[in-house]
Amino acid sequence: MNSPPTMNYSTTPLHQAIVYCTSLELARTIYDTEYCMTREHQQELADYPPADTHECAQVIDAWVTRLKIIKSALLNFPTTSGSVTINSSPGMITVGWVAGNTAHPVTAHGQHNGRSRAAETDCLKRDNHQCIITGRTPQDGSTIEVAHIIPFDLANNPHCRDLDFWKMLDIFQGKEATDTMFAEAIDKINGLENLICLDSTIHSMFRDGRIILTPVTHNGDRIHIKSNHIGDYWLRVEYPLELGMAEFIQSTKGLSAGEVRTLYWGNGVPLTNHNRMPGHPRTLPLPSFFALRASIHSLKHESEYIPTVRDLQSYADARFTTPIDTENLQSMHRATSHTTSADPVLAASAILDDLVDSGDLARSP
Repeated sequence: MNSPPTMNYSTTPLHQAIVYCTSLELARTIYDTEYCMTREHQQELADYPPADTHECAQVIDAWVTRLKIIKSALLNFPTTSGSVTINSSPGMITVGWVAGNTAHPVTAHGQHNGRSRAAETDCLKRDNHQCIITGRTPQDGSTIEVAHIIPFDLANNPHCRDLDFWKMLDIFQGKEATDTMFAEAIDKINGLENLICLDSTIHSMFRDGRIILTPVTHNGDRIHIKSNHIGDYWLRVEYPLELGMAEFIQSTKGLSAGEVRTLYWGNGVPLTNHNRMPGHPRTLPLPSFFALRASIHSLKHESEYIPTVRDLQSYADARFTTPIDTENLQSMHRATSHTTSADPVLAASAILDDLVDSGDLARSP
């Protein structure tokens, strides 16, 4: 347990007391994730801690544990396993298996001992052996891989419920909602609901969070984690990191033969079944799985940006007698749809506006 606080926090909101008592790194975790937490947790952080010094120390210690769980879960997300590969030689569509990955049936207790060859073969059929984002196929010289949306390592065994990832979701969504999500994930981890075909380059970007795929309806409304949306939908492409013009994805998905378009931030691609013939799988990936992965990757990227000194000082409140240790703290600005724009003038203007808004740059009269 942490050493009991030496100050009286009875008139200080709990979140401020935690910021004062912990490291700058954990203070940033509160700064980045408090808005994601359940209302009960948010209310507890806004309330005053117990007046009793020992009880106050216990409350702060419990929150330090929660913050370490969040920090660990975001740092390690996602965990991944191997992938199924189609031979990239034009005209050859053979399924190859990464060494060390063998298929085993699901046990009676919901434990998956490996990936399902049958489901991944069905995924290739459903997606017509093409990348769901670029539309590329082995005939184009591409290597097509079958990828998990919810990483296999996070839900292949009932004991995975004890991983920091799901404990973090307890803090964000509540235990009951997280239990429901975990049950669905472990049930469908090797199912068509959790599998997609991606070009190997896109798979790498998807795995590392360099591209985020957010599910939206045909009207552009975001589909959330707890949604029970049924039917076709779109995937909105988002780039959390700044990219050069040549790095934006080129796609033929949904276009006529010979047409290609650049997928800028916010552009979407339709997610529909290519095969409607009898005997072909028709189950689409669950949009809620995409929504969960997108939200965690977005939060992970947010937590990697260092907030300005002014932001943290404002969060902690100037009432503390000892200021936050801001040594080596750098001022960085989070990427937005404008700062990552392909238009250099628009991007530069957005960055300058951010600097002015943050107080790091004065606006000319």
